[in-house]
Amino acid sequence: MADHEVQEVKIPVVSNPPDEAASGSDQSIQSAAIAAEIIATQNYRQVLSIHVHPTEPWILTTNNRGNVSIWNYQTRATVNSFEVNNADEPVYSAKFIEQEEWLVVGGSDGYIYVYSYESYDTMEEVECFEAHGGYHITSLAVEPTQSFVLSTSGDHLIKLWTWEKGWECIQTFLGHYNKVTQVMFDPKDSNRFVSASLDRTVKIWSIDSATCNITLHGHPDGVICLQYFSSDNNQQFLIAGSSDGAAKIWDLATESPVSMIEGDGNQLNALCLHPELPLLITGLHDGTIQIWKSTGTAYRLENITGFNLGAVKALGYIKGSRRIVVGCDQGIAMMEVKVP
Repeated sequence: MADHEVQEVKIPVVSNPPDEAASGSDQSIQSAAIAAEIIATQNYRQVLSIHVHPTEPWILTTNNRGNVSIWNYQTRATVNSFEVNNADEPVYSAKFIEQEEWLVVGGSDGYIYVYSYESYDTMEEVECFEAHGGYHITSLAVEPTQSFVLSTSGDHLIKLWTWEKGWECIQTFLGHYNKVTQVMFDPKDSNRFVSASLDRTVKIWSIDSATCNITLHGHPDGVICLQYFSSDNNQQFLIAGSSDGAAKIWDLATESPVSMIEGDGNQLNALCLHPELPLLITGLHDGTIQIWKSTGTAYRLENITGFNLGAVKALGYIKGSRRIVVGCDQGIAMMEVKVP
């Protein structure tokens, strides 16, 4: 990129409040590349997952100490916060189920917990069942048009559940030989989904078959995160990020790689493709995020930003805005990105 200047910005955290009682613990800070707000109270540290509600101004987070929290980004206040199963055990994934006004949470004990947020101040538990026999649940995915939830764990299995049949497991998927790190439903086909694994593969599945017919090989290290996207001509692609910091862009029609983001050996923990801007955000284990600008199926690095909040573990976007949510070891940053 000899003819292209990359901006690198390190944003200091002015204060890092020691406990939850510090109500004024968020702050606004500015840089030439971004504007960011830091939330560094106790329940928003050691973040493992983020899910932004599609219609409510809520950010759902889980962390390494078994805490699940909902933050209202308009009022700058916690809606509710509670512990799942055993305190100090990690909760890797939680999702909103908007059509039912539920949260679905994967426990460290292998159970799936379902809570109603219809009365969000009480967060009533409506279901709890054993899903993965004592293994940590590593990823959940919710299909927005059907009653389906996918779950994965350290047992290498993927399971499909339907709440319309009392949370019955209607399919178990076999094929990965190492931990499954993420699952995601195909946004164009509710009967298909994709999975990433530390076995260095990406697999594409039909919910009607327990075995996989399509495996994408070629990642030199374990695959950590996934994201679908479509081109201007509606052609579908998949970005897969791996432990070595690299990400491959796959053409799903030809099942072949068409582009690659080179890594620097720093683990790539999270991906976020902004739905309204030509931007890809990648979150790295060294605490930085990289902002890439789309040029078709290729991406050009535009900006590197650090928040001094430790490793980046999760990313999300706030619909209808330019704001990205960044979950880190020491807090959450809500940043506004600018297109160069």
